Amino acid sequence: MAYNAEKIREVVTDRRMPPWHGLLNPEFGTLRNDKRLSNEEIETLVSWIDAGAPEGNRADAPPPLRWPDQAAWEIGKPDFVYRMPQPFRVPKSGALEYQFFRVPMNLDDDRWFRAVEIKPGNPEVVHHITLHVAPSTSSKQLGGLATMAQLYGLNGERAHLINDFLPGDTYNAKTYPPDQAVLIPKHTDLIFEVHYTPNNRAATTDQSVVAFRWADAPPRQQVHTIVFRKAIGGFRIPPQDPHYRMEDTYYFKHDVDLDAIRPHFHFRGKSYRLELIKRHPQTDEIVERQTILTVPVFDPAWQRTYELATPLRMEAGSELLATGNFDNSPINPNNPDPTAEVHWGQQSSDEMFSTRFKYRLANEGVTQ
Repeated sequence: MAYNAEKIREVVTDRRMPPWHGLLNPEFGTLRNDKRLSNEEIETLVSWIDAGAPEGNRADAPPPLRWPDQAAWEIGKPDFVYRMPQPFRVPKSGALEYQFFRVPMNLDDDRWFRAVEIKPGNPEVVHHITLHVAPSTSSKQLGGLATMAQLYGLNGERAHLINDFLPGDTYNAKTYPPDQAVLIPKHTDLIFEVHYTPNNRAATTDQSVVAFRWADAPPRQQVHTIVFRKAIGGFRIPPQDPHYRMEDTYYFKHDVDLDAIRPHFHFRGKSYRLELIKRHPQTDEIVERQTILTVPVFDPAWQRTYELATPLRMEAGSELLATGNFDNSPINPNNPDPTAEVHWGQQSSDEMFSTRFKYRLANEGVTQ
């Protein structure tokens, strides 16, 4: 017990446990689902350890933790569940390109959902899932960079991205407020975009699923998703570089309310910062900057969506600057090869840099 107590002291005082990485500027409120311990909670734990970790009164102990059934849904009983057409065989080893699976929805009318939850069929080999809706087609050919371009376009999303499954993200199962919902247009199909990572133990299969709870009527406000990212060929991280800096910006054409922000890197991602910036009207130089969100230590095992308790109003004409720092040196314990020059790529040994927003049009559905 003494060893465990000392390990507890170490990880809570270092703030490695519970895992949490995003910090919101207090001027913009707080983050939902913040897992960090308060200073008082840490002091209580440390005092208990200093006292020899004594057992308390068993009568005051909480009931034993009951883990939810794997078949249960966090969003409650779904109205409909869609699954990949057939199991996909994942080899024992090797690297796979992203796989794409089209699931016809056969909808003759628009549908709105208030809750969504994606579940990997085989969590051992599913790294992440991105779920899109795209116009229905009789074509069965999906795969490779051509499909990526069709879904994301050159500078953003051409199909509609509606949700993800990511390591450690509470947004994998999301229920929206009663006056909000996400549109699935009629005559569209679901596209499962799946990144598989073979487990090096045995070949296996996966058949992932998504569940929806439908809205009873069109909502007062529609929830949108947008991704801005460095495109293919947009960067080159030199070998052995411990602090390679990359920037990307997004310009808002309409007044919107931002509800959630998710940065995305691979193994060389080191830290992230999102700022609200203003430029000089003549020189275009940045003359004012205000930090919104930072992730001082990015952990690829915990790729969270950071939900704002208070929506952030972005006025038309405002601009965001995302800054990512990458560690391609031997000091990075996650680095698969510090001697490699790193480019954009699908595999975790390659790199990406993107920012994903959940937002609503400002004042949509508001009566005066």
